Amino acid sequence: MFASSLPGLLVNPGLPLYAKDAFFGSEPKTLPRTLVLQGTLDPKTPLEGAEAHVALLRTDGPVSLVPVSESPHFVLMTSPECFEQATRSFVAGGTVRASSCSTARFRPGF
Repeated sequence: MFASSLPGLLVNPGLPLYAKDAFFGSEPKTLPRTLVLQGTLDPKTPLEGAEAHVALLRTDGPVSLVPVSESPHFVLMTSPECFEQATRSFVAGGTVRASSCSTARFRPGF
């Protein structure tokens, strides 16, 4: 009566399974245009770590990095204005006009 249904979902997924193609498990040769928004207060990934990762990604395609001042992890929720400005610019023209943004609503201790 109290058995979990989770193991059954793992064994019998409700979605169709597809045959593995030639791309399965392999890395792409190039990356599409990529936008990275990085909060300067992100406790999970410091800005320097994001910059190093972006430098590696740039060897495979164009990557734009926008540091978001005084914003922690999940920029969409903590600095929505910066998120909207950067993503609109990126989608519309492929480039991001601002090299950084600062409209964070996050304030530690509140």
